[in-house]
Amino acid sequence: MEAENYYTTANTWEAQVHCIDLTNEGGKLRGAADLCAHAVKNKQSLYWTGVGKSGYIARLMSATAASMGCASHWLDPADSIHGDIGKLRTNDVLIIITHSGETAELKRLLECLPRPVQKIAITNERMSSVGRQCDYCLVTSTKSDADKFIETQESCLDQMTKGYALINTIRRELGEDAYDFASYHPGGAIGWRLSGVVDEVMVPVNSVRRCATFAEMCHKMDRGIIAILDGNGRLEGCATDGDIRRAFDSDVRGIMTVYPKTCKPGTSINDAIDLCNKHGITALFVVDDDNRPLGVVHLHDMLRGAPPKKE
Repeated sequence: MEAENYYTTANTWEAQVHCIDLTNEGGKLRGAADLCAHAVKNKQSLYWTGVGKSGYIARLMSATAASMGCASHWLDPADSIHGDIGKLRTNDVLIIITHSGETAELKRLLECLPRPVQKIAITNERMSSVGRQCDYCLVTSTKSDADKFIETQESCLDQMTKGYALINTIRRELGEDAYDFASYHPGGAIGWRLSGVVDEVMVPVNSVRRCATFAEMCHKMDRGIIAILDGNGRLEGCATDGDIRRAFDSDVRGIMTVYPKTCKPGTSINDAIDLCNKHGITALFVVDDDNRPLGVVHLHDMLRGAPPKKE
């Protein structure tokens, strides 16, 4: 039963992150996001802080905001009152994540701020010491539970919900798109899909003329697809292993797919994957401006996250 409650909470969290307008209580989310976006546009910094598990969530939110190109930093509440508080500049934004809003280290940090900064709280208690001192208070909705272990998990999920809702709203205000994100995230599978191009994953394409026999087409087919060319060497159609299974007595014109989906050199891997998913196909021909096939890209190569080995 406890596991069932946990996964119900997790699914609710996921739904809220994808429908962030639901968390916009009285415009507070929009106002907090406007505050952060204005600071970023004016070369100010976002500082995230918290203690314990809330601190780890603050680090995660800081790293996520930085991946959008924001000047976003983690501020250790203990170190801050031993000198690190000097990082804060006038009109920077301090985002404080705390369940109770009464954590001693955070209260002490607010008391010691050397210059005026803008403050946002993500807390379960609007009228807490931290909540009352902030310009905006985004309230989590964790209910008190007899099982404090489950309550702690729900609190963490609630804090991440509000944190991601805030970051996604900031992103909307800044107008960041996927390719801005790619420039800050060149590594890993995400960077590969957003910054790579189909030229890096296409392989040489086997082809036959449209007058070829069925047997010749089957013999030359490689990796489940073959290009069918017209008399001038332009792409006229294609045939796949699925077409072969459906027909055995026709010539290639009888089974080929007319006007197969294509892309141009320089198409991003992410756009090519989207095109495959949109049309329910697993391969795209890369063609030049004269519709002559230069190669073929396979969905599995693009999803694998590395160029295929050239044979």
